[in-house]
Amino acid sequence: MKKLTYAASFMLAIVLVTPTAQAAGPLDTQVPHLTSSGADPNNPRHSHIGNIGNYFIRVHVSGRSVKQLTITAPANVQLSESITVTDPSGKLINASVTLNGQKAALAFTQPVSPDTTLEIDLKNVKTPFDPPTWFFSVSSQLSGLNAEIPLGSARIQPRLRD
Repeated sequence: MKKLTYAASFMLAIVLVTPTAQAAGPLDTQVPHLTSSGADPNNPRHSHIGNIGNYFIRVHVSGRSVKQLTITAPANVQLSESITVTDPSGKLINASVTLNGQKAALAFTQPVSPDTTLEIDLKNVKTPFDPPTWFFSVSSQLSGLNAEIPLGSARIQPRLRD
């Protein structure tokens, strides 16, 4: 039997100690995660205070059920209470909306079960003129846990009407 060279034995050692969790792909997650976001219909209206637009954020519930989502708007962006949550078929999912400054808390009347995709529609969002790309922070509270779990940032880049 041939002797392994130093480089070959080192590579073999790396392969043997690589945890399987690192080998899993990004779609193998078992926690709620953001899937997409954007401006709908991607053309905010102009007003005397800036722009008023409609945005959406999609969250895939995975692993545990979700009892609440929190969306935090960037500075100079004003959310309205016109927030609705639907499933992929368009069916309304009951949630109470509480605004507190830049944050909107969406508390579901029934926890949302895993393998459900939620579309959160943010209507009448007020932004300053010349919109850049906005990043909305999204977090969740899972059933059985009291901590708020960050899901990431939803990127929204509105385009003004011509």
